[in-house]
Amino acid sequence: MISNLDDGRVWGEVLATGMLLQPETQAERQQGAPLDVGPPYDIYALGIGETAGWWGHNGEGLGFTAAIFHNPDSGATVVVYMNESDVVPEAHPADQMFRRTAEILGSGR
Repeated sequence: MISNLDDGRVWGEVLATGMLLQPETQAERQQGAPLDVGPPYDIYALGIGETAGWWGHNGEGLGFTAAIFHNPDSGATVVVYMNESDVVPEAHPADQMFRRTAEILGSGR
């Protein structure tokens, strides 16, 4: 995927708010549960994860990690792209940076 920070910001808000979906579809796709393995979300639903009130997704591939999350309560979107992948197993550097940033900004709850 080729992207930039502005693209990520727009995608993160659209993903989290479901603005292109019917409200019933958005509500259904946010029904999830914690994962036993995989990305460190509080819950993972249908193509979207939630962490402390922030909805979005992270990803990784070939030396690159990304974490894009939106907080519907505050309207804030955090986009983290890093040209570094798991230097330590399951570390996910971009997700760690997102979590630190989200703590500074507050959960919005």
